[in-house]
Amino acid sequence: VPGAAPSPEPAGKTYEVQRGDSFYTIARKLGTTPDALMELNGIRDPNGLQVGQLLKVPGAAP
Repeated sequence: VPGAAPSPEPAGKTYEVQRGDSFYTIARKLGTTPDALMELNGIRDPNGLQVGQLLKVPGAAP
């Protein structure tokens, strides 16, 4: 969101990346698309997931 300050802690629903996860598998679990997850989280490299990383979930209330 332009002009919005980054929050130090994620608001709303998040998903913690687990070993073996990919954007595709996470998106299927959450009922969304890999592209939506990547866009919401500002991630350009689909191979850049790290175990323990918190991802914002599309459609979750802040």
